[in-house]
Amino acid sequence: QSKCKSSIKGGDIFFIQDDYTTGAVLKRAKVETARGAIFLAGKEKERSDLDRDARTILTALTTEKMLNESGRGIYSCVELLNRDREKVNVLKDADVEDVIEGNEFMGHLIAHSVLVDGLIHIIRELLTSTWGSEFRVIDNNREQTFGEAIRHYKNKQDMIIVGYGKHQTETTVSFKINPQSD
Repeated sequence: QSKCKSSIKGGDIFFIQDDYTTGAVLKRAKVETARGAIFLAGKEKERSDLDRDARTILTALTTEKMLNESGRGIYSCVELLNRDREKVNVLKDADVEDVIEGNEFMGHLIAHSVLVDGLIHIIRELLTSTWGSEFRVIDNNREQTFGEAIRHYKNKQDMIIVGYGKHQTETTVSFKINPQSD
């Protein structure tokens, strides 16, 4: 295990350079104390994409099982190289919140960058939390419409709201992006 300096505000990020599919390695990485887990499709060894996805899924399932046995849940996000409905269903059944396919996101981003000049700069700034603007999730305990919330946060904190979320479970939030204002 090696600790990396995080560019994400509010926490340390650990990368595991070992056979991360085993419970012993996951315990050594202290997953039982983690607030979240990101499972990337390992590309460090010569393997097929199917094998990489299988190892990533195994690691996520092992982690979720370890935490469920201890009575804890965490937010987890899994990267797959080839996302299909069966793999996603297995992960969702094990309480994995998000499953992404990096190539799919990149393809959409590249296609949209042709249509929206400057989009790459905007996305880069939003995803790089060390400078410029960033995505944030804030608690809004106020009873107000979306339009009222937009005006309030822009006037008081110079923030632009793009949507709102509602907790479904301790680690799962359902988001609505750009809902009607009133």
